[in-house]
Amino acid sequence: MKIVKLLVLVMVLCLAGVSNATLLVHYTLDETSGTVADDTGVSGNFDGALSGGATFVTGGKYGNAASFTSSSASFITVSGDTSALPSDTFDSFTASLWVNPTSWTSDQVIFCYTINDVRVTLGITGGYLVARTYDFDAQAATLSVGAKVSDLTIPSGWNHLAVVITEGSPTLYLNGTALTGVYGTTYGWNTTADLGVFLGKRGQSSYKYYTGLIDDFALLGEALTASEVAAIYNSTTAIPEPATIALLTMGLGVLSLRKKK
Repeated sequence: MKIVKLLVLVMVLCLAGVSNATLLVHYTLDETSGTVADDTGVSGNFDGALSGGATFVTGGKYGNAASFTSSSASFITVSGDTSALPSDTFDSFTASLWVNPTSWTSDQVIFCYTINDVRVTLGITGGYLVARTYDFDAQAATLSVGAKVSDLTIPSGWNHLAVVITEGSPTLYLNGTALTGVYGTTYGWNTTADLGVFLGKRGQSSYKYYTGLIDDFALLGEALTASEVAAIYNSTTAIPEPATIALLTMGLGVLSLRKKK
């Protein structure tokens, strides 16, 4: 019992004083006004610019959240020198965020990443929750993973999404569970420009905008493991640094074993 308490204490202390060493971009979205989402990542150079009526509201997963309305085409642009973010097909990284959409059936783009050879979208299209990577030269999707929304059990309110990119290959997680279906591998990209990183829309303004809330968005400079993604989902605090996630994962495992005895 003492070991369990010690592990819990270690987790609490680590989560309270997290190092942001591997958080490339992190928006807590706890602001109460204005049009800038402060970047609390390692450099702090990638503040988010709110556009089209996107606002900060209460009732987030942790504190406040950002609200998006499709009627005003609202979105957040990751600003700064985005060339410092992963930009090669063989770069590995993770996008993590909490979402509370108005609808799980309407076509919409939740997250879009397009820097040099790295092109990723996360959204809902044709009734599927999908993450896609794209071949820049062929102008077509190379890999699409996800599942039909009607086949998923999605709780109301806040849900966690994570897209893990491993050398150009995506893995999509919903509430800590990987979705292994394949959908829409011939879907076109239709652009030749590096457009940047967005929350709430695709790079082109003509595509469907996201409607709902987003909270605790992060880009991490490594491909998280399934257990690390699950630890973020199961945590009661905002996203910690990966080394802390590992401690949290270990602690959750010990607590689980304790409960089974």
